[in-house]
Amino acid sequence: MQGVHPVEPGPNDPTADQSYPREELAALVNQAHIAAKRRGRIQTWVFGLGLALFALGLPSERLWGAMELPRMVAGQEGGLSYGLVFPLATALRGFGLGAEQACFLLSALAYGLCLPAMASLLATIGFQRGIALWAALASLLSGLAWLGATQPGNFAPGVLGATLLMGTLFNVKERVPGGYLWRVSLTFLLAFLLRPENLLLYPATVWALTQHKARHRLGGSVGAVVFSMLILVCLWILLDPMTGQSSVQHLLGSVLAGREGGLSQWSQWTLAGLGGLGVGVLGLYGLLLGRRLPQETPPPSWVVPWCLVALAPVVAGSVGWGPVGGFLLPAVAVGLADWLSRREQDTLSLKVGLALLMPQALALLACASVSTHRDPLREWRSALRSELQTTDRILSADPQRRYLASVRWGLELLTWPVVEDSQPGQGRVVFLDQGSEGEELWRDRILHPREEVTILSPNGEQTLSAGQAYRPR
Repeated sequence: MQGVHPVEPGPNDPTADQSYPREELAALVNQAHIAAKRRGRIQTWVFGLGLALFALGLPSERLWGAMELPRMVAGQEGGLSYGLVFPLATALRGFGLGAEQACFLLSALAYGLCLPAMASLLATIGFQRGIALWAALASLLSGLAWLGATQPGNFAPGVLGATLLMGTLFNVKERVPGGYLWRVSLTFLLAFLLRPENLLLYPATVWALTQHKARHRLGGSVGAVVFSMLILVCLWILLDPMTGQSSVQHLLGSVLAGREGGLSQWSQWTLAGLGGLGVGVLGLYGLLLGRRLPQETPPPSWVVPWCLVALAPVVAGSVGWGPVGGFLLPAVAVGLADWLSRREQDTLSLKVGLALLMPQALALLACASVSTHRDPLREWRSALRSELQTTDRILSADPQRRYLASVRWGLELLTWPVVEDSQPGQGRVVFLDQGSEGEELWRDRILHPREEVTILSPNGEQTLSAGQAYRPR
């Protein structure tokens, strides 16, 4: 029988040389892995920059609520503020930006920063980069996120703060005793200062601290008590008890969507929630009600109060207050990433995820279209934009119309009632409240004692003589 000859190693075979540098090969693999992670981070930040520019280039004209923040930045309202957005927007005015422009810029920047923050949150939990990026994009391309981010308010900064808080709650590692407690406390305070609505996350945060097991004294229930005392002290300082009940009422209104309407608007809240989250509803369903195999790890139990506190503004607030519940968006991203990562094939899961971005985009367009179509000031705003003059002086008691006239269009507001000995000024005196909900407040009252008043509406204009009482038709 003919013997088998051994195969001679080729010139490029690394086994030919027993002194092949395996350490160098490991170093090269390590460098390739680090370069891939760096490219992933750059890609995430580029996508975030694109979202910020997208929101900044397509701001929403619709007004929600009293538009308190830009009015405060403009110096026209002396209201209360507990946030960081107000001083940041005020600082931007030093660079030549208007009050509304500064608020729009901060909102768009925070919206863009939410993407790397959510990707970091999902990476902390352990999701793959592709799934994490998809889940973050699907969450931030929802109608709720878009309507809030394209407003000159603090919705997007609030989402950013809630995302940082959730990431801190998931990251339970401690380098020093009590590190988890202090990181959670500082991040919670930051989330509150970015948007007071995040105060609703207090039960979930306390629950997470209670469940945190540590060998030192600041773990478990003791940590939750220390956290509660710290937050109560901070709230006591921010509320300033010397000002009476106004600060408490302001905080409750900020947390509970104005405290008007409530359960009478449950159908509108339901439609707004389903349309605003789009496919993100799948993520919330998976977190709260989804079935799991015995070998699959369920989400931590504090996620349940994190999501359920969104019912608070539904019970006590008004849909007209504007987009609320921004803290649901990081929970949506976690739920979507979890749902997608549980698919059997990674390649198929990513294809399914990319396919779901299309209905999410359609839901976003539908939500934006409905919001624009149901804008109560849409026709009034477009008509008066062409009728008003730069020298006009405005009479109005409606907060939104006063905001449009003064902050957005830069017109002078008159204080009513106008005193008898006031001197005539330049330009027309224009009354804007015809057809508004508060029009009856002006009935049989003299608008201006010494000058005629031009009454503008989408149907035209009329003139009221000086000293004549206003009688709406």
